[in-house]
Amino acid sequence: MDEDDNAFENYLRQFEPRHPGALVHAQSEPFLRVRRLAAAAVLVMFIGGSIWTVRRKVLPTGGGADATQSNTEARAISVLPLMPLTKLALENPTGLDAKLSEVSRSMLPNFQEAHSTLRVLAKE
Repeated sequence: MDEDDNAFENYLRQFEPRHPGALVHAQSEPFLRVRRLAAAAVLVMFIGGSIWTVRRKVLPTGGGADATQSNTEARAISVLPLMPLTKLALENPTGLDAKLSEVSRSMLPNFQEAHSTLRVLAKE
């Protein structure tokens, strides 16, 4: 067994230890800046294009509405303020019902018209 140990020791003496070299970066710092800048530019272009596409997209009108009824797009839909409605509900529930009925005539779709969604579905 001693013979094997001595042979192994002699084998290991052939090698000389060295200090490891310094680590080097695979890519230089200016190259990384250019890549990051290019990635940011692509991201900004993608987001800008998405927003532009969404804003240009025409929303479909429902229920076979013709061009004469497209004036509803030109009319701005008012949003009901929540706090005054809450106050009205606490003070005067009957007045709240009257207010909601009044506002529903202008905000909700009218199913009595000739080209309304309900009439188109009833024909099928």
